[in-house]
Amino acid sequence: MTLDVLVIAPFRRPTFRKAISEHYPVQEPWDSPPLIVAGGLEAAGLTVEYLALQNILDSWDEPRDLPKLREMLADMPARMVIFATDYFIPSRSTATLFGMRIAARELRADDSRVIIGAVGRLATTAAPQLFDQLPECDFLVHGEPESVIGTIAEEILRRGVTAVDHPSLLTPTSLQSGQRPQPATTQMLDETPIPAWHLLAKSLDWWDKYRGQDASQPIPFSLRTSAGCRFRCRFCAGVPNWLNYRTKTATRVATEIDTLRNATGDRAHLAFLEDEIFTRHPDHVHAISEVCVQRGIVFDGVYTHSSLLTPEVAEPLSKMAQRVYLGLDNPDDSILHDMRKGQRFDTVLRAIETARASGLSAHLEWIIGSPADTIDSLITSLNAIVTLLSTGVVDSINTYVYCPHPGTEYAEKADEFGMRVIDGFEDIQESGGYPAHDTHALSRQQTFIAYLMSQLTIAEVSRDRERGLLTPSIGSPSRHELHRLFDKVAGR
Repeated sequence: MTLDVLVIAPFRRPTFRKAISEHYPVQEPWDSPPLIVAGGLEAAGLTVEYLALQNILDSWDEPRDLPKLREMLADMPARMVIFATDYFIPSRSTATLFGMRIAARELRADDSRVIIGAVGRLATTAAPQLFDQLPECDFLVHGEPESVIGTIAEEILRRGVTAVDHPSLLTPTSLQSGQRPQPATTQMLDETPIPAWHLLAKSLDWWDKYRGQDASQPIPFSLRTSAGCRFRCRFCAGVPNWLNYRTKTATRVATEIDTLRNATGDRAHLAFLEDEIFTRHPDHVHAISEVCVQRGIVFDGVYTHSSLLTPEVAEPLSKMAQRVYLGLDNPDDSILHDMRKGQRFDTVLRAIETARASGLSAHLEWIIGSPADTIDSLITSLNAIVTLLSTGVVDSINTYVYCPHPGTEYAEKADEFGMRVIDGFEDIQESGGYPAHDTHALSRQQTFIAYLMSQLTIAEVSRDRERGLLTPSIGSPSRHELHRLFDKVAGR
């Protein structure tokens, strides 16, 4: 049977870890946004299936994996295919252009009549580039797609793309005519469709077949209890409604959790909340914590901002999560100010104390190679990572390569910040991607070496700390030697 719509979570180019081995022990959560889109399509009376290529093909190798992709697409023929990514989290969206291009090429080669669309952050922040680099794409939805995708898709299937006039719909023709779409918005998150978890069945079957996974092995999933943020960080903010903070009710979150469990049994492990700042409203934290406690759910971790982690929210948070993720991003207050982080280093240290006093582990996220970074600030970061871990101030740290995501202030005003974006969207990846930029102070090679240094440092210090081999102390760096090494990396 030919479906009305196939929703695809597109895959990305593998970073070096997954390129080394398809079984490298790092696994991303299966995200909820594409399944909410699928739920909206079903609510419009359309027949829908879902394909989690972001997870199934996360170590893409064309000779090995192209036959798999073709087999999956042939099993789910559809009149329309929609590539769906997260609307708020840039790292879940930008580099998926890689998978969109490969899948769209295969879809159009098999059926020239298939209608292809895209929704999510990239479709909203970079429509001209997306139409240019994905010539098979017939339409995009601008803004939060969940509340409008059913209406738009149903009308397109019934009348054709060119006959549909919707304020949030963008086509190559309307783009050329200068039309400015209105961003779709869902003011009440409880009104968005329930994620269509029941459509996971086929993706889980493909996962088991291609990845050789034991069917009883839990798979990490994520869900969202709030949308929007309070801060406009220059490396992250960049979509309409970013500052429009909204929450789901506890009843709605409970329903999403229960329907996931009903659809997947013991296969799903809720590992992660997609919320940008989960702890903004204490009442929300208390309500969601109660839902989780009642169901025996403990997330691996929850993100929030250091200024929003108070004892009032840390206590209920400790009942529903093992750790709190805090974006330190840089220990230099002047760089934090340049990033518009809305925090200082000492703010983060106080948040760590608050977390640990409530029994939460504290995990720091760190950006390597932002436009404000210099060789000296990278050296400071590397030394701070060792110090914070070896002295036990923080439980864990992870570092990421700075990425010029489209729509963000850093990327849109690259010249003003002394940055040159070298690579396209396909190569913009935070976790192990090769830097897609250089700056007035850093080459991309220097940024990548600093990232690899940070990863090695974290692994070695964490290992020795677990073995009790470290003497907690604060050591100073040899700046002259590190400058010499970074100069050699730059070919000087």
